Amino acid sequence: MAPGFATLCLNPTLQKTLLCSRLEPGAIHRCLQRRVDASGKGVNVARVLAQLGQRVVHLTQAGGDERARFLRLAADAQVPVSWVESGASLRHCTTLVEVDTGRATELIEPAEPVQPETASLLRRSFSQQLAAFDVLVISGTRAPGFPDTLLPELVAEAKAAGKRVILDLKGQDLQTCLEAEPDVIKPNLAEFVSTFLSSSMPEEETEDPALLSHVKEHMVALSRRHRTAIVLTRGGRPALVASRGEVNSVAPPATRVVNTIGSGDAVAAGIAVVLGHDGELSRAVALGLECGALNASRIEPGCITEPGQQLQLL
Repeated sequence: MAPGFATLCLNPTLQKTLLCSRLEPGAIHRCLQRRVDASGKGVNVARVLAQLGQRVVHLTQAGGDERARFLRLAADAQVPVSWVESGASLRHCTTLVEVDTGRATELIEPAEPVQPETASLLRRSFSQQLAAFDVLVISGTRAPGFPDTLLPELVAEAKAAGKRVILDLKGQDLQTCLEAEPDVIKPNLAEFVSTFLSSSMPEEETEDPALLSHVKEHMVALSRRHRTAIVLTRGGRPALVASRGEVNSVAPPATRVVNTIGSGDAVAAGIAVVLGHDGELSRAVALGLECGALNASRIEPGCITEPGQQLQLL
């Protein structure tokens, strides 16, 4: 039987993407194109998994007047959503994409706190659905109101049930979840440095040799200690992959960048597909980077193909 996949994100979003020629501070802009998508990192991962022909469900919280719109947009994108009541309105995020420069400016609204019982509702829903999937991808941030212990508990429960777990987290959530020994963690370089090495966040595509050497040493140490593979994406630069005591690099394919929002989520989806089908980590990372490049070449966040189409990349 083909493997099943679940994605989990505790901070769902309605993502508005606006295309304009060039942004000038203080000026009035007439946009060339507008679209609205159900989003949040977990939705983006699930959308790419669906476009790769995989059976997937997205687990999240939702509330407020915009919930019905979010669920409709997710259904339009072939993403089944299993949600619990949050009592909090969904946040909106806006991406401004400049056609002339290729730059993307993202405006992220703060999330409303979820109601006190939301965590227990989500934990119960997760346990009930655990038998239905083989690979779990947890990504994104926690909306306020969720306890610090929730994600580590879910990772530990999934691992105890024999599931493969991939994390695209940062900060405290990534640090605490490592104790449960996930199969793969996939922050980008800047997130890894700010989580484990420094309070400052370097450029994602930095080539600072001293910093990269320090990063690789720490990747190997963490990989051994927590028995997890580590994949650090670096935008258009080769990704760094730590496994079995060594660090290798995998170059992404060249692409014409339109909108990078969701590319990291597409990478996570590609990795999950190959590992879910018992493939090698090197092939998983290569497919992930291919998916990330396809996403970056499109205006839609978390999308690698035309609506309703599927890609056979395995």
